[in-house]
Amino acid sequence: MTQSPKPKILIVDDCPVALKTMTHLLKNHYRLYSAVNGTQAIELAKVQVPDLILLDVNLPDISGYQVCAEIKKDAFLSNIPIIFVTIQDEEDEELRGLEVGGIDYLIKPVNVKLTLARIKNHVALARYQKQLASLSMEDTLTAIGNRRCFENHLRTEWVRASRSSKPLSLILADIDYFKGINDTYGHPAGDDCIVEVAKTLKNSVRRQSDVVCRIGGDEFACLLPETSKDGTQVVASLISDRLEALNHSNNLNFQVNLSLGIHTLSFPNTAKPKELVAKADESLYQVKKSRPPRRACG
Repeated sequence: MTQSPKPKILIVDDCPVALKTMTHLLKNHYRLYSAVNGTQAIELAKVQVPDLILLDVNLPDISGYQVCAEIKKDAFLSNIPIIFVTIQDEEDEELRGLEVGGIDYLIKPVNVKLTLARIKNHVALARYQKQLASLSMEDTLTAIGNRRCFENHLRTEWVRASRSSKPLSLILADIDYFKGINDTYGHPAGDDCIVEVAKTLKNSVRRQSDVVCRIGGDEFACLLPETSKDGTQVVASLISDRLEALNHSNNLNFQVNLSLGIHTLSFPNTAKPKELVAKADESLYQVKKSRPPRRACG
């Protein structure tokens, strides 16, 4: 069985001795990254997305409190637990650290056994919470993401696209005449249809960052970060090819038709995430409107 990778910890401290001491303490149990000022810490957190941050308060550019506040404002990083490690042992300083979003507050010089135990517990708790969040975002029928998953990824990828100025594309897919499938073949057959369509969409996206979710009864969304309009059309064509292959297989006793609504937004952009969904939904509506009336797929 493949072992899960070691948790990642970002150590932020401008004191070489303190940095070396903490590195020596943790190197056998964690993948370590280090920063010597607040600006570097924020940028490194965006790139590595660590499981935990050990953060000094007194940094040469901005304070650790400011670093924590900036990270907690970032939707992509806000759930990372932050432990302050500092020489400032005043009660009001500890309170300030907790108020800006820190999960713990350790005083230098640290007690080795207690520090290791606290870090281990905080990392384990963060991973458990991430697993629970993942389960809450999974569609139980298809095992792909649900609407909450889609909305979370849309917010995250919107922030990422705004930073990188790369395009963000969306394909909305809707099963045509789905009520007719349920009425003619029964609801179990309808469930089988949804599962097969989910597999078709999942197998059609090209990269690990692409996200496929079931956002309604017979509605799906494919969110494609850093994908141009032309690239999105390629994915849509692949979906059509795989759907044709599904219809030639023996997996279902009826033909399945999908309508696809497609839209790409370029960045920088002043639009809101919901506008990408609205544009793709309008495209989907136009495609559905062009379909001939039909009671069921056969």
